[in-house]
Amino acid sequence: MLHIAEADEDALLAEAKAERADFEEAAATLFPDHKVRLSLSGPRSFAWNHVAVTPGASRHIYFEGVEASSLGERLFIGLGKLADLVQLYEEYGDNIFSKNVRLFNYRAAERGPARHLRETLRQCCAQTANKRLNPMRFTLFHNGITLHVTSAERRDGGLTIRSPGILNGCQTVKSAWMFKHERAFRDRIDPEAWGSLRVPIRVIRTTDEELVREITVSNNRQNAIRPSGFRANDPVQLRIGERLKQCGIFYERQESAFENLRKTSPKTLEDDYPHSFDAPLRMEELAQALALMGAQTALSVAAKIADLFESPIYERLFEDENLEPLDLLVFATNVLRNVHLALKDTKEKSARLDPMVPARFRYLVTRALVRWIVKHDSGLIAEFGAEVIVRAGPRHPFRERLRKLMSPQNTGLQTLLPELWHAAGDPWPPATDKELADKLLKKLGVHEVEPLVRYRGRA
Repeated sequence: MLHIAEADEDALLAEAKAERADFEEAAATLFPDHKVRLSLSGPRSFAWNHVAVTPGASRHIYFEGVEASSLGERLFIGLGKLADLVQLYEEYGDNIFSKNVRLFNYRAAERGPARHLRETLRQCCAQTANKRLNPMRFTLFHNGITLHVTSAERRDGGLTIRSPGILNGCQTVKSAWMFKHERAFRDRIDPEAWGSLRVPIRVIRTTDEELVREITVSNNRQNAIRPSGFRANDPVQLRIGERLKQCGIFYERQESAFENLRKTSPKTLEDDYPHSFDAPLRMEELAQALALMGAQTALSVAAKIADLFESPIYERLFEDENLEPLDLLVFATNVLRNVHLALKDTKEKSARLDPMVPARFRYLVTRALVRWIVKHDSGLIAEFGAEVIVRAGPRHPFRERLRKLMSPQNTGLQTLLPELWHAAGDPWPPATDKELADKLLKKLGVHEVEPLVRYRGRA
């Protein structure tokens, strides 16, 4: 749906929540054999969209500084021009950030560092500014850029480079690009001032991919990065992403990568990722799903995302053999995303469940349900493990199946949960209580079921 509202997309989606639900329900009724999606596209999307030009073999950028070399690597440290870096982004698109730990955070574009950066640009470059700042202020006010290249030669007052990738500085470069194309300023930017903006820059020439990953992690440890971000470019994560792409599912290993693709190339998203058009399968969700399917990870640990990306837990979870059954991995993350909704529905049917907080029981019930399904009803995995299910509505088939599985006629979780937890005290003990969790799994007959091993053995 095209609109001309200037409001933030998230605010519009929240405001139209009821109408979207009615639309989706009507579409499901009228077109039961088709998937109908409603998305909103407005001026912000149009302003930020662009088509990347196919890059050539080499690019020349301004550079003044010093050079050092050791063991085949070359390092250039000095000043570069912001305009050159923005031009690289215009040519390569978001691919230039492919080795970064996160992509541009659109949600923070109007606040925090991104807003201050664009304000500095306005004061330096906009012809409408009452008092123009010396462009050197931009150099002093903002952090530098780390650029990785496979080839770099000093030539004509700069560097001729090949295969550039920005390892640190995504927010700076993309914020500057947005400023350059913002409707309020794009026709009022002083070309001379824009071309004179310099930024501290480090250019590392190497073909050592492991070194590139280490540089990226080290550069970003100084920022507020989620622990999972430092694993974003691990070889195992790249392999998962490629395998899921073949299944039409977007695997978000870099923070905000899905949102960036949706805003800059929605057609690519629709064509290449038809089974995760509304949301990606996130690396953090997959880690939690793997932890809940494993026998060695306590529920209390599975609930703490940061712990899952520390050694040796991370290496154990992301072993190659655990990642073989993609449909089971997608299915388990779908259960984890939606099980609290089915618990909410079940709670409404039984007064004995009044003390239960559905969100707090999602990890335990996900572990129990996935084990039970692998043992008794594995056909559900093929049925609901082929696409990402974001937030199933009340009448969504997946939510209905989860709700039925909790009934006394199936797992009996509807009666087992109050039976065990109510007997243990009032108020109920935590859902992560190991003794109670073990009792529940034994009563379900799944205490010895290891979903990854059992399901892999059936394939």
